[in-house]
Amino acid sequence: MVKCRYVFFFYLFIVASKFRTSESLLQCYLCADCGDPFSAAYPYTSVVTNQNYGAACIKTVLTVPNGKLISRGTTFSCTQASTSDIKVYCCQSDLCNTSNSLKHLTFLLLISLIMYLVCF
Repeated sequence: MVKCRYVFFFYLFIVASKFRTSESLLQCYLCADCGDPFSAAYPYTSVVTNQNYGAACIKTVLTVPNGKLISRGTTFSCTQASTSDIKVYCCQSDLCNTSNSLKHLTFLLLISLIMYLVCF
């Protein structure tokens, strides 16, 4: 059981290291109408850097009558939001705006909970 606790704390360390510090630069994909699934090979995609405190990568999904318009970029601060027509996803690790960050966060929380229940 003690060994399991070490594994759990090591896992938490790895997860925590994925989040940037306030002094680091954040890299995000920048594109307009670049679709899902995302491809960095899309001709009008670039990588931009934001060094502001609280910076975030952002992905917006606008539902229109004939499909979806998806854009990616960076912002000074971000609040996730969702309506029937617009969804805004925020994340704060390098090049994280390729998909819905909520899926990744939910997965990390679920794995953390399972490891905690098994180890403690």
